This record gives sequence, C-alpha cells and structure tokens, in this order.
Amino acid sequence: MDRTIRLDGCLNFRDLGGYPTEDGREIRWRQLFRSDALHLLTPADVACIRDQLAIGDVIDLRSSGEVRAQGQNHLAAEPIRFHHLPLFDGDVKANENQRPAGKNLADLYMMMAEIGREIARAHAIGRIGMIHRLGRLEIGEASVVIVAAAPHRKPAFEAALEGINKLKKLVPIWKKEYFADGEVWVDGEWDDKVIKAAN
Repeated sequence: MDRTIRLDGCLNFRDLGGYPTEDGREIRWRQLFRSDALHLLTPADVACIRDQLAIGDVIDLRSSGEVRAQGQNHLAAEPIRFHHLPLFDGDVKANENQRPAGKNLADLYMMMAEIGREIARAHAIGRIGMIHRLGRLEIGEASVVIVAAAPHRKPAFEAALEGINKLKKLVPIWKKEYFADGEVWVDGEWDDKVIKAAN
C-alpha cells in the first residue's frame, strides 16, 4: 500500500500503517496518519481526509502560539475533533536574559546538537548524547539525560557537567509547574552552587 497520500496544501501527509509496534504487532493501514501544516489544506484536501480517509480526530502538536497564528483554516468548519498536545509550549519571551525570541522545537534541538559538537571538540571524549524529555513528568523524574563516552572517567564527567550547564544557560526551555492552587511557567537557570560543589 502506498504510504504517501498526495494532497495539494499540506506537507508530507503519510499513512503510518505497517510499522511494527513494541508488542510485535503492526499498526493497521488507514488508521493513523502524520502530516505537517494541516492549516494549509485546500478545500479539496479537506474533502479527501473527511470523505475518503474518514479522519475524525486530529492531534495537533503545534505550540499554542503557532495555533493562534496559523489557526485551522478549512478544517475549522469540519466535524473533526482537535486535541491540542503541544510538543513545546509557552510563549517564547523576547530578549529575556539576552535569549533570542522565536525559537521552536527544531531550533532547540539544533542548539543542543551544537552544544554537543562544541563539547566533543573541547574534551577528550569519543561521543556525547543529550536528551531533553517532553511532556508531563512526575516529581523526581529526570528531564535531561547527558551521556559522554570516553576512555577515562574525568573527561566524560567534565563533558557531561559542561553539557548540563550550557543547556541550562543557552537553550530557552520553559517548564510548567503544577501546584494544588494553580500552575506557572518557569524559565530554568543553572544553580552556580552545583558547579562549585562539583569542583
């Protein structure tokens, strides 16, 4: 079966059928799709996904700012349920702490990759990997994992420490903290006491 569904407006609309699942089965065809830029669908595209593909739900991974700016366009008038589950959310703040405004999720990962390259050049390590988790985490769960591989411990530990320090200082990642009486967006900063304690 052809994975790509040709539409005029949006980008890279594909059927995810046939991919294996963790339990050894596979995703059924014509049940789960992925795409970019659904707000660019033409009226003919909307008719296709409504009538031929019978899509009833859309999980929208865009940030709240992107949804406000781009909207749903022709899909807004359709009986399709939207579930907004942003991969990155929170409005990016202009020039706070000299950080650039307008970063999206891809920009953040590119910044993390560049930090990793700089660290790999500066330390006697073989490889470094950085992962920042997304979504809701429970208290005590790790949100960042940095792994450095080296023939000796010291360069690996130094590279990992520099990685978390640079990530916290340079990459504009906001987190939302939930309390019994409400919630608040927090812009993280590294605590210098931790750096001093590690030396």
